[in-house]
Amino acid sequence: MGVVNAMPNNDVVIILFMSISYDCANILKMFEMRAMKMSLYALQYDFKKY
Repeated sequence: MGVVNAMPNNDVVIILFMSISYDCANILKMFEMRAMKMSLYALQYDFKKY
């Protein structure tokens, strides 16, 4: 009976999963950009020291 009940909701679950994974990807990209900027700043700082 659980399978029959889940059939109509399948599309909703897939849409939810896709939107959640999309949000996670965007958040990861934001963190990656921040990390890249921080490493660039660190490199500039190292170059200024020498």
